[in-house]
Amino acid sequence: MGIYLVFWFGDVVQATPAHPNGPNKPTSAEELEGMLVEGLDADLVDRTDIIAFDVSNPTAKRP
Repeated sequence: MGIYLVFWFGDVVQATPAHPNGPNKPTSAEELEGMLVEGLDADLVDRTDIIAFDVSNPTAKRP
């Protein structure tokens, strides 16, 4: 069992890059988590927990 822990800071610190397999980039911690789960190999899905913590500041201005 593995854990993939990600902290979502939003686009305030640095612009979030687009997904390598498509033009869309995540706009929230939930979207990022979903994209990471979708990108896992089938043999890893049942053995890996992906957790994206939303630590963004909703009042901060985006660049």
